[in-house]
Amino acid sequence: MKIKYQVIGILGVVITLLTPHIVVIAQEDYLVFPGEELLNKDQTTTQLNQEELQSTGIKTEELGNCFDTYKFGSLNINVTPDSSEYNPGDVIVIKGKITNTNNYPLIGVTVAARVLKDIPNANGQAYTTTIEEFILAENITLDAKASIDINESYNIPIKAAKGDYQIYLFGYQENRFNLAGLSFTDDIYGSRFSFKVKGENTQSIYLDQTRTTVGGQKHINHGYITKHNYNNPIEVKIPLKNTTNQEQKVILESTLYKWDGLQKENIEKSNTREIKIPAKGEIEVTEIVDKPDTSVYYLKLKANIAEIPNVQKQQSISNIRFLVEDLNRVRLNWIGFDTFPKAAGQDAKIVTCIHNTNDGIAKDISVETKIIDKWGKEMAKSSYKGDMGGAISGIIADLPKDKIINQALITSVVKDNEGKVIDTLNITYDCKKIGDGSKCIKEPIGSIIMRNSMGIIGGILVLGLIIYSIILQKKSIKRIVNRKKI
Repeated sequence: MKIKYQVIGILGVVITLLTPHIVVIAQEDYLVFPGEELLNKDQTTTQLNQEELQSTGIKTEELGNCFDTYKFGSLNINVTPDSSEYNPGDVIVIKGKITNTNNYPLIGVTVAARVLKDIPNANGQAYTTTIEEFILAENITLDAKASIDINESYNIPIKAAKGDYQIYLFGYQENRFNLAGLSFTDDIYGSRFSFKVKGENTQSIYLDQTRTTVGGQKHINHGYITKHNYNNPIEVKIPLKNTTNQEQKVILESTLYKWDGLQKENIEKSNTREIKIPAKGEIEVTEIVDKPDTSVYYLKLKANIAEIPNVQKQQSISNIRFLVEDLNRVRLNWIGFDTFPKAAGQDAKIVTCIHNTNDGIAKDISVETKIIDKWGKEMAKSSYKGDMGGAISGIIADLPKDKIINQALITSVVKDNEGKVIDTLNITYDCKKIGDGSKCIKEPIGSIIMRNSMGIIGGILVLGLIIYSIILQKKSIKRIVNRKKI
């Protein structure tokens, strides 16, 4: 092949390599830069370089007010059913709006529903049993002050018992941060609505939450949780009643979580077993935590009548939460920007909310939150080393005032006094995925050129060196040929 064709071929390769940089410069907004994969890969594998922090005990002056930014109840769930009365097997159409009342966007929002049936007792008062839990909407990104429409449905079981029902709604972020209600209790919900189920069926199976005991103490699902000693096993008991006229074979699922039931990572143990309940009778369901080793437990029991189609299912769910005294576990309560995206010259902060999940003091806890730009560079960091109590505190850091931030990765790590990671979270913010993407802040063309100039200069130098080496090679060949002629 002639040398000139080699040069043309190599030139084509180099130009191809440089094209992304040239295209970026030609546009007002940037596209994809080196480091983009940092925002797309599994963030649980991100490695952080922890700086050594000095233990100085309780340093309240280093902690700010989390609630200046994080607002519990700031997600409004305003939905209603299409009717107030239904027959078994009907579909409830649920419509309305979900609104973010904050001055910043919310990433990874879920709206969950819990269906409860009122069960009248002998003195005319009513208590509830949960018959279903489902996700109404998930993976929602809401811009500041923005709303989205909800149009979902719930299928009432064909064998649902007649009576009064309610649906409680809860909103949370990243499967952990409560924004509307508390997902781990029936006592505090984001919103709710009621309806009636007609028909003749009055029979069902259900877990009798009026007679639940935890460690010998009476447990009330609409009230304060019980407290227990970590030196002793904790025994949970609840009756499972059968009000039908025949023996029922029931599948009982038991799952024990730490803190709450939103994350699979919180599961300590689970089991499924088949049991039989005599007609008009009951059995006592017992679960035991042999060696308590965390501050808060959340036990979910789910009983289903076996051997019937899913649409006809009759089930009962009980969520039982209890506390173990003198055991500490620090957790992240919320993380986010107080404004996003951020313009150059604009004041903005990153806020990390954290607390101990018990009333005691967790010693020598370290917390570090980093803001990583899309090129993998650290833009800002907040860190705290000291003791942590049960009150929710804020660790606050200013973002660089001169920076434009359209994309960022927030990564936070909490370690105990032995350096063991006890909580971690990564959240990716991308202006293009918020609303219609129109709020992305355009970067000055000069900054884009500067950012890409090194790549372009490097490419040009490589091209020059290649051409120069080919020219030298060509001259060398000519000299060899000339010698042969002589």
